[in-house]
Amino acid sequence: MSHAGRVFTREDIINTLYNQALDMSDRNIDNHIKNIRKKINHIEDGLNPISAVYGVGYKFK
Repeated sequence: MSHAGRVFTREDIINTLYNQALDMSDRNIDNHIKNIRKKINHIEDGLNPISAVYGVGYKFK
């Protein structure tokens, strides 16, 4: 969140959060983002600080 506006690729997220030896699918990241969005929405309805950048990854607004 300290890098608002910066686009993080799915590969960036995988490499930052998980061990390099772990075989992780891009779809796992999508599912985690979906769950994070749901949790944020429970805190404040309509709040969505994470946006998808088509074909690249995700960014915080």
